[in-house]
Amino acid sequence: MSISDYFKKISTDVVTHHSMPRPRRPVELAEARTNESEIPALLRFHLANGVEVEVTTEREVSIGRRSRTTDPIVTLDLHQHGGFQHGVSRYHAMIVAVKGTLYLRDLNSINGTFLNGYKLLPITSYALKSGDVITLGDFEMTVEFL
Repeated sequence: MSISDYFKKISTDVVTHHSMPRPRRPVELAEARTNESEIPALLRFHLANGVEVEVTTEREVSIGRRSRTTDPIVTLDLHQHGGFQHGVSRYHAMIVAVKGTLYLRDLNSINGTFLNGYKLLPITSYALKSGDVITLGDFEMTVEFL
């Protein structure tokens, strides 16, 4: 096999990402607001099955499923809400507060994290606002700031 034939073969083996939705542009930390009081004290998650779950923002909010005692502890455990069946990783995503803004990060999950339909790049911060739709795998929920 010649070198040109080899490169033709491997170029057809490469998966293109043209059909994938473009991720929302990450907000630079320098663009973040500086007023810490703008961070809501509570977040309410409206799950697709009609359940509402509230969590505090005193610490970072880890989202995933804890089906075994040896799994990482998560703030928002989606195991009992069908997280496994919908492709939620054990340690899937995280919400952190930086300079008065809440950010969503995908934690290099297998099935991906989407924000309002846009696929997030792993370990990249994306500004979060009340009413945003977060999809973990194919588990959809809406976040509300309280």
